[in-house]
Amino acid sequence: VVTLRDVFTAFSLTFFESWGRSFAKSFELDKVFSRAGLAVHPVKYGAETIAMVVLAAIFAVAGFVTAALTLHLTPVQLVLGLVIAIFVPIFVLMARLMYPYIITTLRKTDTENEMPFFMAYLATMVRGGYSVEKVIERVAQLKVFKALRREAQRVITRVKMFGEDPVTALEKVASSHPSTRFRDIMLGYTTTLRSGGDVLHYLEIRTRELFESRAVEVRNILNRLMSFLEIYVI
Repeated sequence: VVTLRDVFTAFSLTFFESWGRSFAKSFELDKVFSRAGLAVHPVKYGAETIAMVVLAAIFAVAGFVTAALTLHLTPVQLVLGLVIAIFVPIFVLMARLMYPYIITTLRKTDTENEMPFFMAYLATMVRGGYSVEKVIERVAQLKVFKALRREAQRVITRVKMFGEDPVTALEKVASSHPSTRFRDIMLGYTTTLRSGGDVLHYLEIRTRELFESRAVEVRNILNRLMSFLEIYVI
């Protein structure tokens, strides 16, 4: 079934593919999408963005001209309408540019919020003798995790689509992840696996560090809240 989105994508690529390619190259959308975890082709996204900006500009100008000809607008209203007509396509462009960065920030924040509990679960699974592949498959199905479930699904996708082994797939996902904490821990985990080190000991140490760091963060938040409460009382 052909949807309206498919028609719009075909229209965008037909008329604005070259512009979309230049747009994607100028803003390095391939790197941005990799960090955001978006499965969108940069050229397609660029072409759709250019099409949206052009259509927004056409409709904004058409709306302004129609209002100016049919309504008795004051000079102030005409200036305000012209400003709105100019800023509509600019707003569309800015929204499309900001979207992957917002997704990147959400990916980083959600992952780091789940990391202490995920590491505790991972250490427990490793202690139980589960392999890396089994752990990843298990995490990809757990509803208790949201962000890390998606990361595990990305690893499984690389394993099934590109034929990579689980450790290599995990390294590829972690290496482009926006969270430094997740990237360092996962790459340290895969390095320990490859070198034959004590994986359980590594996981237990990093889990302890994460919980201690989270405790410090919570303590700092409580201290700030207490300061605000004292100011409010005063």
